[in-house]
Amino acid sequence: MKKSKILIVEDEILIANTISRYLNSKDYEVTGIAISYEEALELLKNDQPDLALLDIRLNGNKTGIDVAHYIRENLSIPHIYLTSQYDAAALQAAMPTFPSGYLNKPMQKETLHSTIEIALFNFSQNKKTEEGQILTLSSGSEKHKVSANNIIYMQSDHIYIKVFLKSPKQILLVRKTMKAMKEELPSKTFIQPNRSCIVNTKYIESWDSKMLKVEGTEISISRNNKDAIITKLEQNS
Repeated sequence: MKKSKILIVEDEILIANTISRYLNSKDYEVTGIAISYEEALELLKNDQPDLALLDIRLNGNKTGIDVAHYIRENLSIPHIYLTSQYDAAALQAAMPTFPSGYLNKPMQKETLHSTIEIALFNFSQNKKTEEGQILTLSSGSEKHKVSANNIIYMQSDHIYIKVFLKSPKQILLVRKTMKAMKEELPSKTFIQPNRSCIVNTKYIESWDSKMLKVEGTEISISRNNKDAIITKLEQNS
């Protein structure tokens, strides 16, 4: 069975090494130990883990919470916070990153193990639900049940949205705003390269700084969205 890969972001090296040895003994694969925000990002880019353990307090100006924000914006993995003491302000700052756990140090090894296992399980179940999400789209007088996975891309057309489907190959004309449509779609799977298009990343064949090629169709990337779109595509490639 494939080992789950764990990144440890912890600036107390003795604690980090103890956690690493324990995780290795439990048949996880530790992809690395980072003691700062910069080191964490380098390790995340070089070998994407299945889960990150993040100490809130780190060397330097940026914290584990900053690492979590990077993960939320660029990757699709869960994270668990580690902290040496209860800090209400830090907890409030951490909540918007939607952590999968929050452990106080020193922690019980069994608690660490069970928290990781629950986080990985919940994430995998949520991902399956997201990928299998079914949308009900109204096209004229007809209603269609459509899997999000079956949508190649969408393009606004005045007061309508053209929804291009993979199988069967067809286009649905839906009366809805792009904002409302985007809110119904899995955020990890769909991106909005410009104001008039939403694209399913699984159908992107190639890209550069100005254009996406999606199932043979070229879709432009707006200047305002370029950096976020390119970063997300490169991280997930």
